[in-house]
Amino acid sequence: MAQIEHAIDAVFGFIVYLLYLVGHAIELVDGFVRQQLAAAGVSQNSQNMIMIVVAVALLLLAFRFLGGVLRIALVVLVVLIAADLILPLVPHLKTDGT
Repeated sequence: MAQIEHAIDAVFGFIVYLLYLVGHAIELVDGFVRQQLAAAGVSQNSQNMIMIVVAVALLLLAFRFLGGVLRIALVVLVVLIAADLILPLVPHLKTDGT
């Protein structure tokens, strides 16, 4: 059972890491775009509206590219959790022939 729990932790860590990468990429682009908008003289309210649109577009783009990987990772996570819950309930068969 410890191996399944280790696998669950690994898959969960992978999902969190992917989401961290998406957030970090959005933060980098946000800083760059905000700097460019400020240099162009765009007002703060307009910058906020533009940045909301940019953040949503980046989020959709990230999930478009990473959606398959996240979907597979979530399915693997659910299967591992289900196995961790069900396997203790299944009576184990003896393999020594007795």
